[in-house]
Amino acid sequence: MYAPHLPRPSPCPCAIRHRNPALAVILIILDTARRATFFLLTQLLLVLLAPLGYITDTGWHLIQRLFAWWLAKSPRAVARRRMAAAESFEEWEAGAVLLDEAVGSDAWRESHPSIHYDYRVIKQRLRSLIQAKNNNDIWAIVHLIRSGLVRNLVNITSPQLYDHSHSGTKLLIEEYIAELGRAIEYITALETVPRDPKAFDSQDRLQLLHDTRQAFGRSTLVLQGGAVFGTCHLGIVKALLLRGLLPRIITGTATGALVAALVGVHTDEELLPILNGEGMVEAISDRLLERNRSKRQSILGLLTRGDGHGWLPTLIRRTEEYIRESYFPDLKLLEEYVKATVGEMTFEEAFAKTKRSLNITIPIPGKAGTPNLLNYLTAPHVLIWSAAAASNVSSVISSRVTLYCKDETGAIVPWPDGDGLFFRSWRELGCSDRECPLSRLSELFNVNHFIVAQARPYRMPLYLPEEQQRPGKVRPARWTFIERTGRIVNLEIRHRLRQLDSVGLLPTPLRRLLIYEDVPGPHLTILPELGVWDLGRVFERVDAKAGLGLGKWILKGERGVWPAVAAVRVRCTVELALEKGYQVVRPVSKPGFGVGDE
Repeated sequence: MYAPHLPRPSPCPCAIRHRNPALAVILIILDTARRATFFLLTQLLLVLLAPLGYITDTGWHLIQRLFAWWLAKSPRAVARRRMAAAESFEEWEAGAVLLDEAVGSDAWRESHPSIHYDYRVIKQRLRSLIQAKNNNDIWAIVHLIRSGLVRNLVNITSPQLYDHSHSGTKLLIEEYIAELGRAIEYITALETVPRDPKAFDSQDRLQLLHDTRQAFGRSTLVLQGGAVFGTCHLGIVKALLLRGLLPRIITGTATGALVAALVGVHTDEELLPILNGEGMVEAISDRLLERNRSKRQSILGLLTRGDGHGWLPTLIRRTEEYIRESYFPDLKLLEEYVKATVGEMTFEEAFAKTKRSLNITIPIPGKAGTPNLLNYLTAPHVLIWSAAAASNVSSVISSRVTLYCKDETGAIVPWPDGDGLFFRSWRELGCSDRECPLSRLSELFNVNHFIVAQARPYRMPLYLPEEQQRPGKVRPARWTFIERTGRIVNLEIRHRLRQLDSVGLLPTPLRRLLIYEDVPGPHLTILPELGVWDLGRVFERVDAKAGLGLGKWILKGERGVWPAVAAVRVRCTVELALEKGYQVVRPVSKPGFGVGDE
């Protein structure tokens, strides 16, 4: 008997079957029918849902493909790919304009107001220039030119005005600078008029261009170092030359001195083929083949077979060459090409031919009694190739470098002022034991603006955020805090490094890598499109047929200039117009007797 409070269990089917077989059969039939019905309904539901699942899968796949197609065909993506694949400034600029339209930066350019400059002054001056030119009011144009001789007038060269758009800055600024340049060309093109106290005569024009040129100041292109990446300087010079923005004052340091020497001895017509690598590839290739044939047996021959291709044999060979010579042979090949191309031309002869002021810095202490900035004023008779070789000196070959000059008979002799000089590598000269050669440019040529071309990829991560910010490279606003923090850390590191260097505790190998040269004035830094991965070029196999791969590195240099073209144009258009006008109207005189002749 069960307790009355417990539920009575259901009877066992077996018991039911024994007590009532017919009922058991009926229950079995009903249970089977129930199971069959559930199975059929389940299958029917699956049949009905299968098309829906197929439709869902297909729809999701189509959505994914449509999203991928939209991303690939979006104006931003198309414009960025167009810029990345560009091989000329015109192609890059077309992509930059498309990208500005896609992100809305074109509206920012068309809008005049900005907190970073006084647009009202620029707008008023532009209106006055146009009105004076339409009225042929020469004296009004002269007044407007003289009163605007400031490169950074109302802050128009502020870096913040060049990081909103990929293709340029405010259209108002660009229109004003272009109109001011046309006004200077208008004055230059005036007919020659005899001396007349009541009219704007030729003497007034000459005096205007001379005075304004002196008051505005001048720019110099500084090609700094680069070692095996120094060929990027060819692309930087090429991009500026094609845009008509190449300054007439060229300064070279270390490997940059070799490229500066090529620029300083050729006219614009002769220079473009040089910058395209024409003739250079063949000359360097021949030297490479000759070097490979005469290569002596070394440890490389014991570790490799055949011609030693591959990254490991190349790494071993390049390391051995650097240990033996203290520099990479690529630089020696470039130096030999420069010597063969420049020939026995002196600084004075180069200036007389090209009207470019070539300056080459040499690595000697600033108090050595010999100028560490060589040009047609400080060393007019020195051979350019010997100065470039001295600037590119390494610690091992320093004792073998001699500066040569031409004596009064034209014979090649050692430069008397160079007797007893010990040329040290740039990396061995600290900030405390040398005077900055660039400061002499202000004294000699009235330079107050520097365009600095850096071709050292190992320094790229060490630049301050605003130094890494190339004009035209737009940054998201969310990076502002990160950049400010990075700036504080970077400045503190630089300060501590300079302290270590001042007391002689900074190791020599790190001095050149980590210590920055101070630029004595406003400057714009141009960085070739180099990255950390490009450091692998040091250990690449040098292909004799490719001639050091000049085409690739020239293009990298050009691509570093393209985003900065708008900034360089705003900074240098007025200066170059004044320079061109003065060269047209000034009386011809023999060079080499003072700055006024230059």
